[in-house]
Amino acid sequence: MQPRGLRRRIAAAAASLLLAAAGVALTTGPASAHDQLISTNPADGSTLATLPAQVTLTFGELVLNTNGGTQVKVTDSTGKTINAGPTVVKDNVVSQGVAGGASGTVTVLWRVVSEDGHPVSGQFSFTVQGAGATIAPVPTGTPSPTPAPAPASTSSPVLWVIGGIVLVVVVVIVIAVLVTRRRPAETESSDDRES
Repeated sequence: MQPRGLRRRIAAAAASLLLAAAGVALTTGPASAHDQLISTNPADGSTLATLPAQVTLTFGELVLNTNGGTQVKVTDSTGKTINAGPTVVKDNVVSQGVAGGASGTVTVLWRVVSEDGHPVSGQFSFTVQGAGATIAPVPTGTPSPTPAPAPASTSSPVLWVIGGIVLVVVVVIVIAVLVTRRRPAETESSDDRES
């Protein structure tokens, strides 16, 4: 009756390999979407009476603060850079100081490294009226009129890995329990054959 025991072991090993492969496949989660710009201050397309002291960009996820990965360049209507000080990253908010008395169209070019490690870039602009001009008040903290971003995946690759590891551990425990239960029965039947 050894062939039957051998078949059981081969079947158990095959099932273990199949379940382990399924666990590995499950740990590869869906690709996470790159970070998206949620809002800017001043808002894209807004008109202001004076140049603000800084521009602020708010993203949907954490922005990585890597060497040279985060860049914000603010230029006036002549193309002159009007940045003041370093770009500051705090969680999902990026700020850049602005200097000078620029008027006209101000363009903000930005590049950040999203939480998944990929660079994301874009630009927005706003207008600064010259001295003495009257403009209708425009709120500066509203999001730019862009389509709503697709909902970000709330699953994290870490959760997929942990789930896969838990699955593999459970499978190994089940197989170990089944093998240990069968061994005493096999031992008893072999003892019966000897007598």
